Amino acid sequence: DHLNTKNYKYISSLDEIAVLREKNLHALSLQKTIDDLQSQLGDYELALKENNTHHMSHEATVSDLQTQLTKLTKKHDKVVEELTERHRTQRALELGDWQKKHDASQQLINDLREENGSIPVLEEKVTALTRRIDSSTDE
Repeated sequence: DHLNTKNYKYISSLDEIAVLREKNLHALSLQKTIDDLQSQLGDYELALKENNTHHMSHEATVSDLQTQLTKLTKKHDKVVEELTERHRTQRALELGDWQKKHDASQQLINDLREENGSIPVLEEKVTALTRRIDSSTDE
């Protein structure tokens, strides 16, 4: 009976060892799962940092492009303003030249009118002189 009790305790100890061994294997499996998950978490954190760095780089690029666009828009507006002013000045000069030509043409027309107005007077004088000459040659 004493031997049976010892055997029973031995078998009971073996069962307990088997249970503990199984629990230990399960704990090792869980620890490996935890290690794998921590490794994945580290990879995700690194990827997130890289993504944030990439995103910040894009934000800086966008900011730089917006600054360049603002500068180019200001330059464009200034060039358009200068060209508009230059065009106005050119048109004013052309209009002034046209006005001078118009005034000169008007003066020429007035001079010709005066000359044409005096043609009948000259014709009368020529006719009068011709009559005199004719009358003096007739005598």
